[in-house]
Amino acid sequence: MAQRKDSCRADVASPNSSSNSRRRIVDTYDYTDEAGELLYQVVRYAPKDFRQRRPDGKGGWIYDLEGVRRVLYRLPNLARAPTNQPVFVPEGEKDVDRLLGLGLLATTNAMGAGKWRPEYNEPLRGRRVFIVADNDDAGRKHAQDVRKSLRGIAASVTVVELEGLPPKGDVSDWLDIEGNHKEKLLMIAAHADHEQTNKQTDDSEYPEAERGDAYESPTTRSVTKHESQGDAEPWERPIPLGDVPSVAPFPEQVLPASLATFVREAACALACPTDYIGVPLLTIAGAAIGASRALEIKPGWQERPCLYAAIVAPPGSAKSPALKLMSSPVYAKQARLRTFYDHQRLAFEEDESGKLPKPKLSTIYVSDITIEALAGVLLMNARGVALIRDELTAWVAAMDQYRAKGRGGDRQFFLANWAGEPVFVHRKNQEEGPVFVPHPFTAVVGCVPPDLLFQLRGEKQISDGFFDRILFAYPEPAPVVGENWLCISDETREVWSDTLAKLWGLQQETDTDGGDRPRFVRLTSNGRVTHQLAAEVNAKGFPASLRGPWLKMKGYCARLSLILQLLRQATGETASEDVDGESIAHAVELVRYFQSQTRKVYTIIEVDYSARTAKRLLEWILREKRTEFKRWEPYEDLKNDRDFARVADLDAPLSRLVTHNTIRPKRLPERKGPGRPPASVYEVNPTLMRRPANPVNPENSMGASNSQDLQDSQDGF
Repeated sequence: MAQRKDSCRADVASPNSSSNSRRRIVDTYDYTDEAGELLYQVVRYAPKDFRQRRPDGKGGWIYDLEGVRRVLYRLPNLARAPTNQPVFVPEGEKDVDRLLGLGLLATTNAMGAGKWRPEYNEPLRGRRVFIVADNDDAGRKHAQDVRKSLRGIAASVTVVELEGLPPKGDVSDWLDIEGNHKEKLLMIAAHADHEQTNKQTDDSEYPEAERGDAYESPTTRSVTKHESQGDAEPWERPIPLGDVPSVAPFPEQVLPASLATFVREAACALACPTDYIGVPLLTIAGAAIGASRALEIKPGWQERPCLYAAIVAPPGSAKSPALKLMSSPVYAKQARLRTFYDHQRLAFEEDESGKLPKPKLSTIYVSDITIEALAGVLLMNARGVALIRDELTAWVAAMDQYRAKGRGGDRQFFLANWAGEPVFVHRKNQEEGPVFVPHPFTAVVGCVPPDLLFQLRGEKQISDGFFDRILFAYPEPAPVVGENWLCISDETREVWSDTLAKLWGLQQETDTDGGDRPRFVRLTSNGRVTHQLAAEVNAKGFPASLRGPWLKMKGYCARLSLILQLLRQATGETASEDVDGESIAHAVELVRYFQSQTRKVYTIIEVDYSARTAKRLLEWILREKRTEFKRWEPYEDLKNDRDFARVADLDAPLSRLVTHNTIRPKRLPERKGPGRPPASVYEVNPTLMRRPANPVNPENSMGASNSQDLQDSQDGF
């Protein structure tokens, strides 16, 4: 497996280039096959330039793609996604990663405009494709070229041109503009699709065949004809509101090259997603650093490398073997510490002079432990510990289980621990007095089955920010395969063990009172993530349920940059502990990754505001048996509901239903003369009128559907 050699140093791979000494690599983009095996990379340089390279099989690179299969960017995501999920095709890998971070499905081709190849069409067969054009002539021409190439292959192809872009601007630039966000992009895409569909219906320049196989075949069930007389415009099948957004893959390229190789080899050997390896790696590395280092962003604001992370995966998906593999150096070191303690204790017990000090057990990890016991461990181990549990729901369930009626401060302990704030823990034995831990440090990592996400959040759904502090990884499980007989080489295993050993070797400093404190490292460069997060949270229509975790990402970006910097130092990629621009840029990538995972988790547990209100609006449509309606009509019936206090509160759920093919804006005749423009009218997909009794979860319906369309559907509505 090829080893990554990404860096911000001068590129020395092309010795014949006279400008080599002035170039530096600022980013790399992996192009992999469906299984995630690296085929080639696109390398971005500063000054702006792009090159392609392939692994040479010896840990280096060959700067050509001779004989290499050409694929779309993020192909594994595309291969795993359901065919009814819309696909966005911007012009550039950074735009794809930005859209993936928003929970959208996206892909692109290498090397930008004018480089689309016929072999890129097949993965998009039968899909709804939205091509997002860059704001220049080359970008617009590229969008039309891709559109023509996908004719008769994709179910539909829509070109989206975004207003307000600067010259040569792209979708990332558009998202950076205040007031622009995911829901607005989806609404623009839905309206563009509707307008271009009408144009294709009315204009012979665009034959119906341009809509693709799903519209040509009389046997397909992707679309249905409108039943109103004289209206033959096709409808696509409604997408259930329970569908969850796609997620960004774990960006192993942010890790030092040797650790990125370890992540890929381990994932291949265990036949699991790289997330199962990468997320525990970051958390356990943070625990190994512990309270020895903290990043001082400005006076009074320090962040420690303490992470709370959860792998969400079904049973049998190799999540437990992956966690065991990543934790094995921790278990081995703890066993050595125990042996050393036992020898010291024996010597102490046999010492008749009384000169030997009483030994104490050094602890680096815990598992099943009460808060009282954990406080005692932290008091004796100021550097901190890792809490590693195969089932994190047991961690939450154990909170307060020893207190009368389940009440106590266990949850508050972990809130304070995350922030490094002082805690008092009262003992059962009152004579010994409370345990005071001035700066607790406990990093947490473990697994949780999808069905128990509700339990992890808590049955009472307490809004104390505890759930918002958890970094989730919820990738699609790897396909079930037979034994592949792949193993992780001893050399690769040693890279992880040696890295942890160096992190454990970092020493704390002594404060003015003679106690231990972290050594403060500082930023050598400032990132823009704080501004970007604030713009997203303040954007109109941003889901209120995501506000909490998004605000925590500000601190997590700093924590992740500290971990990445010290990993780079431990593996020899840099000599400095101070956090530089490369570590910040990679931390921003991780933040985008965790944001996409969080969107998925919050959608699953249905705390997403727009999903909840969209279901309420859908229930109104079905109850009233509407085939079309004006925007104000549902408001009149729903305005007493706190979710619909204003007419504008309908915007997000209307947008959601449009993107799910449930409703669409009706094309109205152009109004001539003075007066108000006509009110917006929405048509309702006629499939909904031939539905099971329960539209949100058809399998729970007691009535049978008479619709052959729905009987043929695997997802129903």
